[in-house]
Amino acid sequence: MMLNDFVPLTVDADEGGAEPSTKRSKGKGSPKQRHGKHDKDDRKRKKHRNARQGEGQHQDRRHKKRDAKHKDQQGDDEDDPYPWCTRKYSKIPSIALHQEIVDFHKYMEPMKEEVTLRRAFVDRVKEVILGLWPKAEVTVFGSFNTGLYLPTSDIDVVVFGDWAVPPLQTLARALRQVNIPDKMEVIAKARVPIVKFRDKVTNLWMDISFNQPSGPQDSINVKKWKTQYRGLVPLVLIIKQFLLQRGLNEPFSGGIGSYAVFLLVMSFLQRRPLTSPTPNFGVLLIEFFELYGLHFNFYDVGISVRGTGKYFPKTGRWSGRRQREIMSIENPRDPSHDVTGNAFATPMIREAFQHAYFVLTSNMHEKRPKKYQRPQSLLGQIVQVDQDTTTYRQWVKQFVVDEHGPVNDETATVEEAEEEIMVLE
Repeated sequence: MMLNDFVPLTVDADEGGAEPSTKRSKGKGSPKQRHGKHDKDDRKRKKHRNARQGEGQHQDRRHKKRDAKHKDQQGDDEDDPYPWCTRKYSKIPSIALHQEIVDFHKYMEPMKEEVTLRRAFVDRVKEVILGLWPKAEVTVFGSFNTGLYLPTSDIDVVVFGDWAVPPLQTLARALRQVNIPDKMEVIAKARVPIVKFRDKVTNLWMDISFNQPSGPQDSINVKKWKTQYRGLVPLVLIIKQFLLQRGLNEPFSGGIGSYAVFLLVMSFLQRRPLTSPTPNFGVLLIEFFELYGLHFNFYDVGISVRGTGKYFPKTGRWSGRRQREIMSIENPRDPSHDVTGNAFATPMIREAFQHAYFVLTSNMHEKRPKKYQRPQSLLGQIVQVDQDTTTYRQWVKQFVVDEHGPVNDETATVEEAEEEIMVLE
């Protein structure tokens, strides 16, 4: 290395101002001393630069806190697909997922105002029905009756009376005359004929059938079973939302409805005995997706929840569906009936479950590269709540207060045993 390599360039000043000079500085001291001096200057400059960077990072943190505070003050105006995330979760992914599921369940539970709104809707329709047939029995069943409904789930009603043929058109005309629906469809050729319509006031859908005792009977069983299996309710709500946002929740379009989802989750829990009184819901959700997304043979095997639960070969019972990937779930009240007989979208459902399994497991490893950043919501990688739903729930709260006044807990409770349900043996 040459001696001049250690000698810096200097600047000479004259009357005309400072001009850079190409002369080498003579300097003082040995080359080694001069080199050590410059190293010391470099360390000072580096220390000063780091101090400035640290101050800048501190300011960034202050700005982030300020922005977060400002966002909180703005409320829910901005689109938040994870409205259930209201706290800091564990650093252990499986525990964090469990905590999110608990919070998702709490968030999706029916609000008092939602119960009141739905009851008022049912009362208006019931008044029309009893005006036509004073001796009829009007019964609410399904997810509204069992408490397992999403904010925008429809309401199922069955009317019992003395008719040889379901009076679908008569009811449809009466509902139109009092200006209740803004959309309506009479489905007369289905296995269970219904009048399906959307309410102008609440924007909720209702399905009305006639003389079908199976629905109320199934609701009684669901109420009993949902208290026997820990984790059943939160898993059902997540799977329902999961299928809803993918358009796989309607039986008439090949999806699976609320009751089928309940039986599917129940069968999974029957085959997986829980050894802990406080199971990890995150682990259960991943194993559910693993079973039905990767391993279950929908071609040849059917599902039954009778007794302690079992699988059965489709051959001989529903042999026409063998060799076709269609989900088959036995109705526990009527084993000859396949609850998911029209689920021709089973391949799409299985693929969606499979994808959810891979997405969740990819975020479960505790040892990740340093550059890895865990997503804001683990559960939100597969399930989200759209802004329309959040806005609708806010509207419901305000509308009910304006129309009915403040709602207390007693008037908003969904009775576990409704007197209006007629169970026909």
